[in-house]
Amino acid sequence: MNVNVRGNNTGATTYKMPYHQYSSDPSRILVIDDEMTVCMSCDKILTEDGYTVTSAQGGYNGLERARKENFDLALVDLKMPDINGMEVVETLKREQPNMAVIIMTGYSTVASAVTGMKLGAADYIPKPFTPDEMSIAVKKALQQHTGKRKQTGRVIHKDAILAVLNRAAEDSAFIEKLTENGSEALHEYNLAPDEEAALISGDVAWLEKHIGKLDDTLNTWVECRLQQERW
Repeated sequence: MNVNVRGNNTGATTYKMPYHQYSSDPSRILVIDDEMTVCMSCDKILTEDGYTVTSAQGGYNGLERARKENFDLALVDLKMPDINGMEVVETLKREQPNMAVIIMTGYSTVASAVTGMKLGAADYIPKPFTPDEMSIAVKKALQQHTGKRKQTGRVIHKDAILAVLNRAAEDSAFIEKLTENGSEALHEYNLAPDEEAALISGDVAWLEKHIGKLDDTLNTWVECRLQQERW
């Protein structure tokens, strides 16, 4: 089920149909990537899911399209030759605060992806990705962003955060998954982007500010994350 999102010597890309299909959705999605093969892959996957998809090659082209048209979500490559993807994310969130953003990257470390989420990105997808991974991430980001616009006040999902920390204390395989791809590991939990970012990065200051002092059990994942940074 993997989609080859990188070009090969012939410029050809092999697509495989996703084994699921969501209901038709009128949401408009902008794909910003310098590789045409990636744009075509995303277009195929998301069009089959019922979305309206527009592609822009390169960061500057993507920003220009975003300024001329209204989109519900943008998929942004982190590394592009004309402008850093992080700058694109920051600009989009400043100029289009009602648009959700997902980072796509085959280059970034978890730390870079977390930085993007702190700038306002809803999620990140590591390349190569499967059609299912792309579809789930987009659906989740759109649902979260819609709910966020409807909220009248800030809601911290304390129970979900505690559930993640408790699971990490008991499940070494879960810690490994958090380390390798934190966003995917947290997909089953109802978390806002800043909550996911704090958990993925082991941001103890943010966590203790919002859920209270961490005991030794809850601190297991945070200590593990700090050890990774020291290494």
